[in-house]
Amino acid sequence: MNTAKYSSNSNSNKIYKVVPLTLFYLTFVVLFGITGCFDSSKEDAKNNNGEQLKVTIGELPANHTESVAGALHAPGRFTPYSAWCTACHGSTLKGNPDIGAPSCEACHVQIWTETTPPTGSGRNPPANHTDNVKGFLHAAGKDTPYTHWCTACHGPTLDGDQDSGAPPCTTCHAQVWQETPPTGGSGNSNPPDNHTDEINGVSHGAGKFTPYSSWCTACHGPALEGNLAKGAPSCTTCHGQLWTETIPPNGGGSTNNPPSNHTDNVQGFLHAAGKDTPYTHWCTVCHGPDLGGNLDTGAPSCNTCHGQLWTETAPPSGGGGTSTPPSNHTDDANGFLHASGKDTPYSSWCTACHGAALQGNLDLGAPSCTTCHGQVWTETTPPGSGGRTSNAPSNHTDDINSFMHAPGKDTPYSSWCTACHGADLTGDIAPSCTACHSQVWSETTPPSSGGRTSNAPSNHTDNVKSFLHAAGKYAPYTHWCTACHGADLTGDFGPSCTACHAQVWTETAPPSGGGSSGNPPSNHTDDVNGFLHGAGKDTPYSSWCTACHGPALAGDLNTGAPSCTACHGQIWSETTPPSGGGSTNNPPSNHTDNVNGF
Repeated sequence: MNTAKYSSNSNSNKIYKVVPLTLFYLTFVVLFGITGCFDSSKEDAKNNNGEQLKVTIGELPANHTESVAGALHAPGRFTPYSAWCTACHGSTLKGNPDIGAPSCEACHVQIWTETTPPTGSGRNPPANHTDNVKGFLHAAGKDTPYTHWCTACHGPTLDGDQDSGAPPCTTCHAQVWQETPPTGGSGNSNPPDNHTDEINGVSHGAGKFTPYSSWCTACHGPALEGNLAKGAPSCTTCHGQLWTETIPPNGGGSTNNPPSNHTDNVQGFLHAAGKDTPYTHWCTVCHGPDLGGNLDTGAPSCNTCHGQLWTETAPPSGGGGTSTPPSNHTDDANGFLHASGKDTPYSSWCTACHGAALQGNLDLGAPSCTTCHGQVWTETTPPGSGGRTSNAPSNHTDDINSFMHAPGKDTPYSSWCTACHGADLTGDIAPSCTACHSQVWSETTPPSSGGRTSNAPSNHTDNVKSFLHAAGKYAPYTHWCTACHGADLTGDFGPSCTACHAQVWTETAPPSGGGSSGNPPSNHTDDVNGFLHGAGKDTPYSSWCTACHGPALAGDLNTGAPSCTACHGQIWSETTPPSGGGSTNNPPSNHTDNVNGF
């Protein structure tokens, strides 16, 4: 009996032990069916000991009313942060059988694993978010919403993707990078809808296409490497390289710094080495064909620093430049276009735009003159009493009457002045001669049998011995020739007299009581009645005076001898000698009495 009783009691005890366990499982299954969110084929729930629970799942709980990516969640609780999901589904989101909440893996492919939050965020990102950018943790190397980086997990609109368990980006960021389709963008994805200006196929914020000041840096960060607080990606997402800023020049006019490869300081603006004009591929290769900026290279518009751009026009027909001058350069001088009437570097003509040294003025966008011309008109210090407004070039070293000329080239004959200053001396590669001289030596047709290599000026109308002279001025005395040709007749604003004449009438000191208004030549050493004559030649007979002064004693320009009247009040006029005269020459015309044939 005892045994039976024991057996009965034992069976009864077994029944008492089985019934509660059965009731527990039935209760758990019912609760699990009510609160579960996965179908009957899934076996994801576990008890507190980690044992797999083989249960049949029924409907989700009634408070799971919001469908996000095909999964129902409690209202407003579709991210695993703080106490949202963990409050019911457990601290590891593996389920909480005490309240009947299953593992999140019952619906989601993977669980959002939380780690220590960054300093600037109030919630924890998943464990694979290891890159701290601006105080926000992101997946390694994925800090922009382009292509499949953020959108792969957080959804095409970045509003979250419950299949992957990724929350909306606004959970951490104040705003989401809203993408719109660009017109013809070259980026891998679309820029935000406030990026409406398309420059070189890349859309930017309206009017903000350079990284200066608060334009790009305001959103994309001071280093242009992205600003996740605003959801702005690195500029390299679209551009191949970033505009690297360096220290600005001391006297620069720009409000910001040029890139580090801009090392040449020209007029206070830094440019790429050797590239200080917009010609050909110099500036345009980076800054665009119209110098309005090139976002592919990250180069801004040139007018970011410069007040105006160098506007190019069609080149002249025979121009020697490698590119075209600006539109206000309309005067074609020897195949080079210049500003109207400004074809010499004097005073404020070229220097006003091209700089004091003609090496370019970047404030105005004017290039160095050497861009077109082989050499620049280099100015030097003027002579002490020079009459010019500017200096002659450095190869003009001969000071003639306070005007500097090229060595030995102080007349416009042959290829001397005309070689540089033009056939009419009004300028060629060198400026017009009138830039220094009050008048230019105007050349005319030479006389029929002239002995010169070039023509006399137009006011030289008197042909004396086939040499043209100024009217009535064919002797070197006083101010006749010296007035134009210099005190020593070696040239002033008129050329040296030796340019035409074989020798110059060399003057010496006059006799003490001489009556001449100028000095006779140095070989006139005999003083006869206060007038100096050639030695032993104090009468006009035979070849004495006439040999040099001409048969009529009116001067001979071949010898450079003036008319005798230049000194004497009258000339010894010779007449036909008497038939039986004994003289070797003819007496003067006032000798009328014939005495014994004389």
